[in-house]
Amino acid sequence: MIKLMSAFRNNSNEYENAKETAVSLAQQWGVQTTFGKDKQVPKAKMQFDELCEDSRFTDPEVRFKVSVVFRTLDILFNQAIHRSRGMRVVVEKFGILQPRELTDDELLPRATKLQLHY
Repeated sequence: MIKLMSAFRNNSNEYENAKETAVSLAQQWGVQTTFGKDKQVPKAKMQFDELCEDSRFTDPEVRFKVSVVFRTLDILFNQAIHRSRGMRVVVEKFGILQPRELTDDELLPRATKLQLHY
């Protein structure tokens, strides 16, 4: 799990490498590799006390990076955490059956806890 989390963190910082790979793959397939420029980006008038939550990105590439790439990485990261939660519970409960790092002082209380649970 730790390796997976570090891989997600590294991938979120390597957007440029992923972009270059995607561009070369798109060129091989004959797909357009540039983002079209918007003719006019709708701009709402902001008041002095508003936050910049509703601001829109004018650059299509930055908009793609934020709305697609970062969202995809966020979904993958959260799914990995939620899917491994059950396995962590099982390992925590039954870790006594394969003690690797337990000392004799920790062994008896954890075995008693498992016995009382079942």
